[in-house]
Amino acid sequence: MLATLHDLLPRARKNGYAVGAFNISNLESAQAVLDAAVELRAPVILQTSQQAIAYAGLFELVALVTSLASRVRIPVVLHFDHGRDISLLRAAAKAGYTSLMFDGSRLPFRENVQKTRMLAKFAHGLGVSIEGELGVIAGQEDGIRAREHLLTDPDEAQRFAELTRVDALAISVGLAHGRQVLREHLNVARVRDIGRAVSLPLVLHGASEGVADAVLKKSIAAGIAKINIDTSLRISCNTAARRFLKKHPKSYNPRELFGACRDAMRITTGRYLRLFGSAYQA
Repeated sequence: MLATLHDLLPRARKNGYAVGAFNISNLESAQAVLDAAVELRAPVILQTSQQAIAYAGLFELVALVTSLASRVRIPVVLHFDHGRDISLLRAAAKAGYTSLMFDGSRLPFRENVQKTRMLAKFAHGLGVSIEGELGVIAGQEDGIRAREHLLTDPDEAQRFAELTRVDALAISVGLAHGRQVLREHLNVARVRDIGRAVSLPLVLHGASEGVADAVLKKSIAAGIAKINIDTSLRISCNTAARRFLKKHPKSYNPRELFGACRDAMRITTGRYLRLFGSAYQA
């Protein structure tokens, strides 16, 4: 069944677990994530980037996730990840997305507040949740690029939350998008400071690779209620594909290849759901 961030994240923060948000772009990735979530009875977020929409189509992704979600009893959020094109975000909400993220992190604070607040009013009018972002997350992934971190300031986070009325706040605390880089370090103390200043559910980006399980658990205890996973799914899929083709060089049935990728992504998803503490929370 379809749900919103507002349906899931306040309870997650209150009870000390995080909901996994997994980037999907096709049937196999969506099935993999949902199969793992159903098996573990975990609430889950399926999210797509602008690049995924360009690849698979806005209405096609809505139809895919809506169809799959209608057949399961766990809550499923269809979330637009890192949206910067306001017209596309509006179109997604009207098409059936239940949650939007407006990424105004590169804008001056006042402009970020203004545009996020405007989109929040629009989204809430449709019963759609919205995630904002404050602070710049370094790295490169799916069209999102930044060279340097700009850590989120707790006082600014408090003001941003009050002014925008977002349902969740993505923060920059030292991690990067994409594969791990040497300078990455999850600043749990900064998460804790922001968590004390902001009662909203906090969101962690860039947690796929190179972050110790114990550190992720500490960040959840400090207020993180949504954790985005993209790179790890890509790596598990690509590794499974290479392994399958090496073992079956004469195979020409794409279902066999895609099935191996789906199985690998399902296993990866299940590991994160257990780690985040969201298993058996649906």
